[in-house]
Amino acid sequence: MNIDYYRIFLKVAETHSLTATAEQIGYTQSGVSHIMSQLELEFGFPLIMRNKSGAAITQNGEQLLPLIRDIVNRDEQLHQAAADIKGIRAGRLSVGAFTSVAIHWLPKIIKEFNILYPNIEFDISIGDYKRLEDMVSHEEVDCGFTTGTMCKNMHFTPLKQDRLLALLPISHPLASGDSLPIEAIRDMDLIIPGEGYGYDIGRILKQAGIKPNIKYSVSDDYVAISMVENGLGMTIMPELIVTGSHGKVAILELEPKHSRTIGIATRLNVNTSPACKAFLEFVRLWVNARLPYES
Repeated sequence: MNIDYYRIFLKVAETHSLTATAEQIGYTQSGVSHIMSQLELEFGFPLIMRNKSGAAITQNGEQLLPLIRDIVNRDEQLHQAAADIKGIRAGRLSVGAFTSVAIHWLPKIIKEFNILYPNIEFDISIGDYKRLEDMVSHEEVDCGFTTGTMCKNMHFTPLKQDRLLALLPISHPLASGDSLPIEAIRDMDLIIPGEGYGYDIGRILKQAGIKPNIKYSVSDDYVAISMVENGLGMTIMPELIVTGSHGKVAILELEPKHSRTIGIATRLNVNTSPACKAFLEFVRLWVNARLPYES
């Protein structure tokens, strides 16, 4: 059993490409191909199917993925625990986050965290709410920044209330107000941004009994802002996304007020590595010091 080979298999499963895997880990493509052949020889059946678009994981390979990921994670925890016993916090930490946290929080958090723990390396994965839930549940990441909406089967530590704001074209008749009555959304063309309708936006509109006129759905929040700027409709976005946006739009607080709860999630009933424990505590203190929680 070669743990490094298992890590490479997980990377191939993530990238669906031998070439991309080789580039990311500093190997040659032929080297990665040889390692996969060695693993297939060890297990006695194919793990990947090579095709024009890359490498697809076989059904047998998919069955092994959770077990191999578990072995790799436990090996990392073992080495971190040994380092912790010696008084040296070291290891690799994988963190998931949605885009706004990744842009506005993570770089500052990691920079300050690495002052205290310079031997901890980071793997950062970006995804929407559903992808982050899956990454935490399947232990693809050690922890993930997400919202309370998505954490029914995970341990969730709330960190910050993030206001939900209405974005309107500056030419809209209601754009000059201080707030937007949520009832007014009934008569507007709604642009659904990256999170999709199934989460915070859908939640508050359902609570208000509003069936919106969804005109457009886009996978990128900043594209949605540009569409509002060009008069294609209005959207609802968290304040953290709007922060730093250069779009020429009217930003109004919703009436009544609404927010999402940003927090950090880990998998239930799984031993957290020393590096992850240190990071979780650091994040909690960092956010509390700079962005106090408001209920």
